[in-house]
Amino acid sequence: MRKEKIPALSFILGMIELNNLFGSENLYDWLKRIGERIAELEGKGIEGNMNSFQKH
Repeated sequence: MRKEKIPALSFILGMIELNNLFGSENLYDWLKRIGERIAELEGKGIEGNMNSFQKH
């Protein structure tokens, strides 16, 4: 396995485990917090305002 792929694979496996342990609602909240934190650090991108996304 290439070293470049390990962080992404670890993140994906972490998402799967979080979903298995705590359910999809908590996974959604966790991913939303990560997105909000990235938006704070990087600024708005092509996605626009993070508050415009609605939970489905």
